[in-house]
Parts: sequence; structure tokens; C-alpha cells
Amino acid sequence: MNIGLLDPFQHTNVPEVIEEYLDHGVATCIAFNRRATLLAAGCTSGSIVIWDFDTRGIARVWADGHRLTVTSVSWTKKGYHLLSSSSDQDLVLWDALKGECCARVSLSTAILNARVHPYNSDLCIASPANSAPLLVELSTGVQHPLSVLHASDEASTAGGSLNGRGNRHEPTSTCNGALAFSRRGNLIYIGSNKGFITVIETATREVLEVVKVSGGSNIKGLSCSRNGQHLLVNSGDRTIRVFECKAAPTGQAGASSGGFLRPLREFQNAVNRLQWRAICFSSDSEYAVGGSANKNEHSIHIWNRVKGNLETILEGPPEGIHELVWHPTRPIIASVAMTGKIYLWAKSYTENWSAFAPDFKELEENEEYVEREDEFDVTPADPEAGRAAKAKAEEEEDVDIYTVDRLGPYSDSDMSDDGLHWLPTIPTQDPDLEEAERAGEGEDEDGHAEEEEQDAEAREEEDTKSAKGWRNGEDALLPEGSKRRRVTKKYD
Repeated sequence: MNIGLLDPFQHTNVPEVIEEYLDHGVATCIAFNRRATLLAAGCTSGSIVIWDFDTRGIARVWADGHRLTVTSVSWTKKGYHLLSSSSDQDLVLWDALKGECCARVSLSTAILNARVHPYNSDLCIASPANSAPLLVELSTGVQHPLSVLHASDEASTAGGSLNGRGNRHEPTSTCNGALAFSRRGNLIYIGSNKGFITVIETATREVLEVVKVSGGSNIKGLSCSRNGQHLLVNSGDRTIRVFECKAAPTGQAGASSGGFLRPLREFQNAVNRLQWRAICFSSDSEYAVGGSANKNEHSIHIWNRVKGNLETILEGPPEGIHELVWHPTRPIIASVAMTGKIYLWAKSYTENWSAFAPDFKELEENEEYVEREDEFDVTPADPEAGRAAKAKAEEEEDVDIYTVDRLGPYSDSDMSDDGLHWLPTIPTQDPDLEEAERAGEGEDEDGHAEEEEQDAEAREEEDTKSAKGWRNGEDALLPEGSKRRRVTKKYD
């Protein structure tokens, strides 16, 4: 319904300025849901804040999930569940609608990163510190170690990409939080600190392929595009690389040339040789984004993935970057600063008055308009009258406000539109008003006690007056000069 209102030349534009910022606690990690109506943020206090992104208001605050800093948050595809990991060694699966903890699994060490399966909320992958990554079943707590392998020196010199089934591998050391699910969740990508990417099948947990990244340096982060066709790799050699994700070949998995991952492009800052802290794709996968790792600058570089050129550099406040994500459907970037603020980068729009009507003409200065003699005469032969009648007929047509039109690059063709997009509003008591009511209740109790005391004193006074009046009235009935005598009876 609303596709006609969108400017086709503004969809692929990149953000330019900071539109506003969100501030509640000290945020360390963020994640959009599928439709970008909700933004989840993990804080250093262990709480999780759910922002309503349309109103920029706080929809929920879950403060009883973790005891230490939240290291990652991840939504399921439909948005009904949210996975959070923390330095307190716990994985927590949340029911987003109820705000309750569905499952909790404790690992042996602090968790650097975790990702929930896009379609199965019971499965997740986690990267514990100084340990091999795990595939965790949240309902039962079963933990399956995943093999992080690298090719032997002899085999790696013969070719840069090796298949996992039937080839020689050597176990490597740990994974530094570089892991991701594929679009459908059937594959797991894991980056090692030796410069290798391991492709694992989720169902069987078998290694399908091991790819050596040029340079052989530590892999610090992985990000899969929204359409699942590209993988972004952040390496320790100050280079961001783009890989093409191919579907599983027929026959033996990974047996064809190129396997599952094929390198496409490399991006870096050749002048300053910056290290990168966070990476992500744009919503249509046309742009690759990298956030600087310097603690005293908030610098975001955006490259064109197709052309390979640097589009722009966004300069923010003198604060480092924790994490950044791109809005799923709009040119908006949300970046987390070291101070815990969430900055929202958007395009700077200019007013275009000529867009209100197709025949509207924008004037630079006032001009005198000369009206034609027959300009407003309605005649059957007048072509303007025919156009007016046609426009009136179009206005009388019913407008469909329920059908959701799909935008090609931003839509998911593998799933329906059902899901949790908004959280219902729950009224809460204002703390200031609650204190005022409590103070008013205390004053009312004191006032009631005083009124009761005054009523008791008034009743005693009335009883005293009535008793005196009865005696005075009885004395008035006696003869003059007589006095009342007290009669005392004695009993034997």
C-alpha cells in the first residue's frame, strides 16, 4: 500500500548525520528484530532494555536475568524469543511477549558471544572464553562442542580451501566470539584465532569445509547478510573481507571447486591502518560497514560492496564503538558508544515542495498569475474536465490498508509475515504519584483519628448536658421550698 510513497532513489542511500540517541543504562550490545520495530539492548548492569523503535520509547526492562554485563542479544526470526548471554556464564532465553525467562543454561566460563537459531528457539551457538564453541540445546541444557579446525601446514600450502569430510585437520585453539548462523540456520560459520573459517552442518555437527583467510591473522567477528548470500569477516590484520556464500553442492558436500565460501573483496583504511571493532551489512547487502576500534573516536566507514569503493566516513563524538547494526529496511545505523549511549545515524532529508502534486511548480520568488478566461469553465469538450472526472473516480475507489507490500531487497521470501512486531503497553504506577498517595493516606489516617476524638468529646458533652437538663426539669415539678431526698432501702 505504501510503496508508492517511498522515494526509489533514497532506499540505497547511506546515513549521514546523528538523528538522535537512546540513553537508558550503559548499553554494550544491540539487535533489531526482523521488522525493526523493536530494538533490544544489553547493559552492564545485567538488565535488558527493549526499545519501541517507532516511538523511541522504552517498551520493557528485564532486570532479573543476569548479574553481570550482557555480552550479546539475538532475536529469533519471528521475534517471539530473545537470547542473551552474559559474563556471569549464563545463557537466558526470554519470552518477549510475557517478559519471562523460558530457559537458562550455565556454562563453565564467561560467554563472549551467542546466537540463537533463526527458526528453532531451542538451539543456539555460544562462544565461551578460552574454550571451544558450543551448540546448546536450551530446553535440556545439553552442550555439544563444535570442532574448530585448521588445515595442516602441508595441506594449506597446496590450496587455500579444504573440505571437512575425509581431509586432514588439526584441532586449533579457541574461538574469540566470531560465529554466526546462515540465513536458514542449516550452517554454522566459526572463525578461529589462527585465521580459518570452519563451516559446520547444524543437524549433524559435521565439518563441511575449512577456509583459510589470507593473512592468517585472528578472526574477530563474522556477520552474515540478510539475504544469506554474503559473509563479512573482520580480521586482526586491519582488513574487512567479503565472502560469497554458495549453496551446498550436489553429491559430496564441499567437493566442488570453491566450496561454500569464495572470497570477493577486501576493505581497509590504507592511510590510518585502523583496526575494526564491529562490522555489519546494509539491509540490502549493497554496503559493508566497519566501526573503528579506537577508543577516542566514533568513526564508521561504509564501502560499496559491488563497486568496492569507499562511500563515506561518518564521524561522531569522541567515544569508542562497542557494536553497530543496520536497520533491516531503512538507511539507519544504530551504534553503541563506550559511554553506553545508542546513536542513531540517518539520512539528512531536505524539504521538496514540488513532491506534493505532479503538476506543482516550485517558484523561487513571487510571480503574478494571469487567469485565462475559460480556465475554470467546465464543458464536456474540455479535456481538463475529463481528467477531473477520472481523478474523482480514482479517489472513490477503495484503498487496501491491510495488505503489506514487499520490498524486494528487504523482504524475506522464506517466511510469512506472522510474528511479534510490537509489545502491548502495560500501565505502570508513577513513583512520584505513588509517594504522594502514600503521604495522603497518612494524612487521612491522622485526620480520621482527630475527627474520632472530636466526635467522642462532643458525645460526652451532649450526654452531660442532657443529664443536667433532665435533673433540672424534674426539680421544677417539686413544690416550692421542698428538696429532693435520697431514699435508701435496707434489706434483711
